[in-house]
Amino acid sequence: MSDYTLTFDGGASNNGRACRSYGSYQLKTAGGKSQLVRLEFEDGTTNNEAEYKSLVAGLLDLVGRISESPYQPSQFTLKVIGDSQLVLYQVNTQNDQPQWRCNEEHLRVHRDKARELLANFNRWKVEWVPREYIVGVLGH
Repeated sequence: MSDYTLTFDGGASNNGRACRSYGSYQLKTAGGKSQLVRLEFEDGTTNNEAEYKSLVAGLLDLVGRISESPYQPSQFTLKVIGDSQLVLYQVNTQNDQPQWRCNEEHLRVHRDKARELLANFNRWKVEWVPREYIVGVLGH
């Protein structure tokens, strides 16, 4: 059981004229309190970038909330849930090595920011879930 759970998702759709990029995340406490946040990103954001931006936004939000309280993120554990194997396995490390390499420079920036924010927590882990689970939690 983790003190906090962050469930995230992002995506992009192309309607023929412009790309619409979006994301969302849910922050949930071990006690069951939760909040859902919806995001929109600038045109040209790819699906993978939207996934990363949603994850980073959720982490920034959580670290900020905890830091504004009398506590520090290092006092808590975090579980990150998503359906993007690419993002989860690029962020995750095993024996101080990335589980998956990140070949795209524009994604490395987001990956590194996510890792930097995760390092604030006592312990963290990622969990891949099927798309249906994410739709049930986030609605998209």
